[in-house]
Amino acid sequence: MKIIYDREVNALSIIFQETTVTTQHLSEGIAVDYDAKGKLASIEILDATKLPMLCINKLKHWQRENKLYQIRVIIRN
Repeated sequence: MKIIYDREVNALSIIFQETTVTTQHLSEGIAVDYDAKGKLASIEILDATKLPMLCINKLKHWQRENKLYQIRVIIRN
């Protein structure tokens, strides 16, 4: 799994697998991608800092604490 936050566009992507996908827009600013078998491949959230459940500033700390889960957090400036 890879988590990418792009500060320039304020977008958060959670990528479970990199593959060819079909995108479904759930609501304004939230899209999910599915692989050919219908399995969730990724989630993209635009205007991520506007969602109260997301605390982007804590992602770097969270990455250090959760290395056992093979999660890579990338914060782009």
